[in-house]
Amino acid sequence: MAYVPFAFDFFRKMTSYAAAKKSVVVTNQKQLEKALKNGATNIVIKTNKNVKITIPATKKAAKASISVQAKNATITNKASVKSIVIKDAKAFVESGKNNDIKITDSKLSLTVAKGSKGADIKVAKKDAEIKVVAKGDVASVTVAKTADVTLTVNKTATVASVNVAAKGASVDLNAKGTVSDVKVSEKAADTKLNINASGKVENVQIDAKADVAVAGSTTEAVKVTVNAKDTTIKAETAVETTLNADAKVDLSKGAEGSKVTTAENVKVDVANNTEDKVIVTDSTGKETSVDAGKTETTKDESKKDDEKKDDQKKDDQSSGGNSGGSSGTVTPTPTPTPNPVEEEGEVDSIYVQDTNLVSVYLKDVAEVPDEFDASNMEIKDSNGSTLGVTSIKKDRKGYYVALSSDMVDGKYTLTMHLNGKKYVKDFTYDSKI
Repeated sequence: MAYVPFAFDFFRKMTSYAAAKKSVVVTNQKQLEKALKNGATNIVIKTNKNVKITIPATKKAAKASISVQAKNATITNKASVKSIVIKDAKAFVESGKNNDIKITDSKLSLTVAKGSKGADIKVAKKDAEIKVVAKGDVASVTVAKTADVTLTVNKTATVASVNVAAKGASVDLNAKGTVSDVKVSEKAADTKLNINASGKVENVQIDAKADVAVAGSTTEAVKVTVNAKDTTIKAETAVETTLNADAKVDLSKGAEGSKVTTAENVKVDVANNTEDKVIVTDSTGKETSVDAGKTETTKDESKKDDEKKDDQKKDDQSSGGNSGGSSGTVTPTPTPTPNPVEEEGEVDSIYVQDTNLVSVYLKDVAEVPDEFDASNMEIKDSNGSTLGVTSIKKDRKGYYVALSSDMVDGKYTLTMHLNGKKYVKDFTYDSKI
């Protein structure tokens, strides 16, 4: 009998140890709640049953990484957690805030509930069929693998960024609400992007060859910037296209009021099947009219007036320099006026949202201006190379910053100038996080 207390004490310690395990597999609601209560930081929801499981909003859930492996279950998340990976599920409902959600399921329906906000959603399964319905506000949707993705944005919802980052992906965007930026990245050649905008799509940027279709009942023209050769744009609603590379623009009925602007040396084929003429404006401001029912090819081969003047000035200088020893007055280059010394500002935090998207927040500013000139911000890698900034959007005390190229693992330095202050802060990009 002398050994009984020892045995009991040993059993009690082992039970306590098991309850405090940091990595656990749960199969039902009760086990999940117990795991969170005990402070588990890695939780796998694993079951083959047709059940509904809810991840409750608790303080301890903030430190938990959740993996879902429940092919017949509907999972609802109400918590703000460290990360979520959906490997298999019948359906997933996101009701939390500011969560990173990675989808490696081959087929999934994901709904972002009304009231939810800040979700970063990444599709990371090749050949997957994924349907996302945004009823709440979403920070970003990234298609990281060649997949078929349908994104529906409800009337009162917003999506800040849609990024297609995989070759041959197919994306259908049904924008009843507001989508700020849509981007086809440089490595996403042969993407098929279909946009149906009855709400608002603010900016579309094409950095790789793509087939882009734009339709819908939106009352605002969709702005499309093309930086990749051989892109095709088909529009059944008004578009304002800026072409920095050769492209085809096919305008159908409903696209009346569309505008086409070309950069220097850019060729465009415009098929105007609307009921009104379409104006093509080149880099000098010269306009070419394409009548209704006509197709025309135009190429911007002219230089701007200031470039012509520069060429003439060089010719004059060259002529003067070869004029048999003639002399002239040399005007010294004026010394530039030094910039006033800037105060040192304080950056509160920088968050990596995606491979080409970061958010920066300032500590000493109550509210940042609505507009911020991209020339006042610079991001450099550890080798001193600068990453271009394509767009900047306000987010309360900071900004969402979209980059022209993807980051690779390593350290980066952000420098920005605002209201006479200079802000500098280092951050790290880690693709494994």
